[in-house]
Amino acid sequence: MGSLPCRSEQDPSVVYLETATDSLHLEKSAEIQTYSLRFNRVVATALSPQESIEHLKDLADHLRK
Repeated sequence: MGSLPCRSEQDPSVVYLETATDSLHLEKSAEIQTYSLRFNRVVATALSPQESIEHLKDLADHLRK
């Protein structure tokens, strides 16, 4: 579940949103720009795969105490 901005030459710019009960395609430029900005911010602040593993291990260790 989530959103994913998709851009390619074969497919015009679109944002696909999915929830547990519904989905939605956004095609308006302003909507795509908003979601693209948010998606890029999430990607920029996300941990790397290795950092994610280490973080989850740390959380699990903390819960065991």
